[in-house]
Amino acid sequence: MQCKVPETGITISPIGEIVLCCAGDNVPIGHISEIDDVTEFFNSEVYSKLRSDFKGGYYPSQCEVCTVHGDAGRITRRIQYNMFDFPTFEEDVKSEVIPIRYLEISTSNICNQMCVTCSGKYSSRWAPYEQYALDVGLEWRNENHKFHTEKYKMTKNDVEKILKFVPGLQHLTIKGGEPFADPYNIMILEKVAETNPKCRIEICTNLQAISQKAIEILHRIEDVHIQISVDGVGDLYNWIRGGNFDQVVKNIERYNAFGGRTATIVTTVSIYNWMNLIDIIDYFKDNKAISIVTIANIVTYPKYCSPLYLHERHINEGLTKIRSYLNENFEQERDYFVGDDFYVGGVENLKSVIPTLDEYVGVGEMHKRMIDWIDFSLIARQNDEDIFELVPYLNEYRGIPTCMI
Repeated sequence: MQCKVPETGITISPIGEIVLCCAGDNVPIGHISEIDDVTEFFNSEVYSKLRSDFKGGYYPSQCEVCTVHGDAGRITRRIQYNMFDFPTFEEDVKSEVIPIRYLEISTSNICNQMCVTCSGKYSSRWAPYEQYALDVGLEWRNENHKFHTEKYKMTKNDVEKILKFVPGLQHLTIKGGEPFADPYNIMILEKVAETNPKCRIEICTNLQAISQKAIEILHRIEDVHIQISVDGVGDLYNWIRGGNFDQVVKNIERYNAFGGRTATIVTTVSIYNWMNLIDIIDYFKDNKAISIVTIANIVTYPKYCSPLYLHERHINEGLTKIRSYLNENFEQERDYFVGDDFYVGGVENLKSVIPTLDEYVGVGEMHKRMIDWIDFSLIARQNDEDIFELVPYLNEYRGIPTCMI
């Protein structure tokens, strides 16, 4: 299992933990606040051992995530990472001091949305409700390793540690929280624009809000890939993400209007949008500001939001629906479905959605958790939308037959 991760870069999680990569973010190997020089840490015994273990075929526990997803037929983080081009790779790995060429960073968990599939680790808005969920009896909430109860933000001193090696980066991925909700991310992007404008940039954003200053900085960088999280259209988007769909669309158009650049829609598949994936594709396929819709993520945790635990008939119905739509409207080329200047990717990931039984929790209990989490989310987020009207088949999981809806 070749993986370039330990020899090319680091990942810093939304709570300041240095982790091997985002796929294994539940096992920290350090914290930015405890490290004086990040490049020195990258060349310390910690990383030297990781590199030695990888070369010998011994992989740490973090790598089990790629194994599980690979066995299920999903596109793993290892595969995605190895696709990156590191032109100085052979030279770098032989250097006495190996430079950091890849950085994935979240300077905070500050977020302006409250996605129903998310948690306090990635959203400061969820953090206060994590303990409350336990207090009202949802003790299974903290089985998810992304459980976190506090807002976190890097100090300016910690950000300065990052800025030191930005000029040598070849790839920079900024996540969150929400990248555009934290000014420190803009500071990092400005440093890239000033010192390293050829660096490849990926930003994973909900694009609920973006300043004109940020748009202008991004257009001073040559290779920018904006990945916008959209899990539904209209009211369904608003319910799933706790945001405003119309405002996101306006911001997509603002970004495109400034310099003609397009963006990618990234969809996370859950029990809430399983039957509605085609709505997202259909909405954006004629939008000149969007070049790709990719079904990049299948929720596996928390399990009570995962389509893997839907009834088999619902899984099959959803698969039939999207496959028929794609075959009728697009031509398939390798792993993509192609239209006029528009692509749909990640469809292969849907093959991994098969009826699944939890070894610890029975089917009835899992379905009860699905409904309990919906009810709790309504209390925490005060949604105006009714998910049971938007997604009628979910009524069956609260014991209401479809014929009675």
